[in-house]
Amino acid sequence: MATAFVHDDPATAKAQWRKVSDQLRSKLPKRADLMDWAEDDVLAYMSFPNGAAVTQLVGAILLEQSDEWAALPLHDPGKRRPAQR
Repeated sequence: MATAFVHDDPATAKAQWRKVSDQLRSKLPKRADLMDWAEDDVLAYMSFPNGAAVTQLVGAILLEQSDEWAALPLHDPGKRRPAQR
């Protein structure tokens, strides 16, 4: 499987992934089926054209998360919690 990750070209990486999957199919058919099912997700990182696109995506995710956190009620350290019974 690791051999698919050394390729810079998505088409070559997919071809290598399928080659490994096909080699496993006769002895480990469930593993090969799992590899077929996961192929797009596992190799999705190759769909980013460059580092700037990754930075933009991560920034957008962090901004959205920050907005969600900002909407949460603030914790007031001066308030005491009710005693647990």
